[in-house]
Amino acid sequence: MTPERMAAVRWWLLVAAVAVVVALGISYVQRFGGELDQARQDRDALRTQVLQMGGTPVAGEPGKDGAVGPSGPAGRDGRDGADGKAGADGSPGPAGAVGPSGAAGRSGAPGPAGLAGAAGAPGSPGPTGPPGPSGPAGERGEKGDTGEAGEAVMCPAGYHPEEIVIVPYKGTWSVCRKDESDTE
Repeated sequence: MTPERMAAVRWWLLVAAVAVVVALGISYVQRFGGELDQARQDRDALRTQVLQMGGTPVAGEPGKDGAVGPSGPAGRDGRDGADGKAGADGSPGPAGAVGPSGAAGRSGAPGPAGLAGAAGAPGSPGPTGPPGPSGPAGERGEKGDTGEAGEAVMCPAGYHPEEIVIVPYKGTWSVCRKDESDTE
């Protein structure tokens, strides 16, 4: 650590010690003043109590400040003091704190335009978009040839064959239905 830095540290330690001593002194004076006020109140309360009981208090009534006396004549002016002796130069003080930042400077003039950059590489293909809406329905085709007759529906025991017509498909279908006697 440099000698200047050591001197600065000693200076701040001295300032901190003096501040602590002053704070303790102020605290002591305030506490002493509070205790003195309490003692006066206790003495006055005791005096009042003795008077109420018919006794004569030992301490007299608190005195009052007297009148201010007349001012005395003004004193003579004192002699001029002798000039002091020149002392040796002191050691350099600690370095000062860094000052605030200066105001921002004015904006400079724009520079010349730069050269055009090289063409960039082509980007990767984007994601596939959502499917589009369905197109319009096509024209109805011609009716086809009639198919060959199918085999008869063989239903298991307890079921009977029944034909049903499904309108949109324009056809007849055979299904097996459960016999009525089995459901009861």
